Amino acid sequence: MDVKERQEILSNVKYLQNIRPIDPEEIGGYISESPGVELIRSEIRENAFQLGLIERADGKFIPVSVEPIDPQIIEVQEIPERHSFRLEDILRERYGMKWQLGESGEIIRERIKEIKKNYYEGKRVEYDEENALAYAVYHLPGYYAAIQYILNKISEGGLLKRKLRILDVGAGVGGPALGISDYMPENALVEYNVVEPSDAANILQILMEDRGPNIHLNIHQDTAEKFEPNGVYDIILFANVLSELENPISVVNKYSKFVSEEGSMILVAPADKNTAIELREVERALSLNMNIYTPTIRLWPGHSPCSEGWSFEVMPDIEIPSFQDKIAQEGQRREEFLNIDVQVAYSILRWDYQTLFRHSKDTSRCVMLSDIGTRVGKRANVIAVKLSQDLSEGKNALFLIGDGSEKIDNYAVIVKETPQNRIISEMVYGGIVLIRNVLVLWNGDEASYNLIVDKETIIE
Repeated sequence: MDVKERQEILSNVKYLQNIRPIDPEEIGGYISESPGVELIRSEIRENAFQLGLIERADGKFIPVSVEPIDPQIIEVQEIPERHSFRLEDILRERYGMKWQLGESGEIIRERIKEIKKNYYEGKRVEYDEENALAYAVYHLPGYYAAIQYILNKISEGGLLKRKLRILDVGAGVGGPALGISDYMPENALVEYNVVEPSDAANILQILMEDRGPNIHLNIHQDTAEKFEPNGVYDIILFANVLSELENPISVVNKYSKFVSEEGSMILVAPADKNTAIELREVERALSLNMNIYTPTIRLWPGHSPCSEGWSFEVMPDIEIPSFQDKIAQEGQRREEFLNIDVQVAYSILRWDYQTLFRHSKDTSRCVMLSDIGTRVGKRANVIAVKLSQDLSEGKNALFLIGDGSEKIDNYAVIVKETPQNRIISEMVYGGIVLIRNVLVLWNGDEASYNLIVDKETIIE
């Protein structure tokens, strides 16, 4: 098609889009020398995001709704079979039909062990094709599930639009990209931009081939440091990449300037101590300008935490995907190659001062956690965010808490559960609790404060 034909197509589409569904066949009737229905459809698809049009199952186009996306998740139980089959197709193409056996299987297992070791030691990983495939086998399912839970927290606040421009920086093999694509309802419209310099981008492109027609994918094979964002984005995502950057605070700060006024910056990292703490360091640097939406919100204006910051959420386990089951069956230590735990550290930051959870309690008699040391041996009232699941391993229930002012770690310890205080056990990660009449003790072994919840303590 020449420029004139394209202009005619788009001109007719713009005229009709608020009148009735756009039918490419009808558009062809308005053009003097029609290039054909499929070429017209292709031209509309290419410009669909700019036009704000979604493609229906019948092949017609309609304007995307301005209503926000409703929360989607009850529980992510597994990675869909179609994604598993497609990944296995890639593995067969690279290693042969019996990719999990013999030398090729050993290569994948050794690469998985090496990647895990490098992460644990804080070393960078180079993602050639074999490392990227090994990474996909081990990590893709967990990040597929985790990003959907995280995205759901934005939609719970009514803040996830149906027309989204997303920038996925260091997208890897596409676990988050697949999760986001599957999370989106059919009537959402997404321009999904990927920044990934390695061979992992090729795997992502293949895995994303069966995405819906309204997910428009653009891949930029460039580094996070060199890529220059174009315009603003509704979501900018750094998932499992902060530890790969030489100066993550500088890089993420650069990208934060391209988050739209009502958009979100999402940071995700493994729950391992080093990577989770590193994420909090980046979050704290960003929070000097942006607002934390969840989970580590600041309850006392003008104060920031300087505690260790090892906080992460544990989501439900997923079922073992077929490719992990196959590679693990041939290994001597099966559990070493299974990764069905879904637990990550994350932060969502915004410009608009929104938070997922809010409170209207009188805090005038509450003690900031930065001052809790002045109340050792006494009882106090505190307001805090629940920042862990139960850490007790079967003893007295134990929860990390924070209020955004803490200098060292603080734990709520349930020594006597009653109907008046059990709410903290039931509260979701990131939720706010008002704890009245709690006994403050110093834990010298752990260099932290224990807030003892007993029969005299009331929690709201």
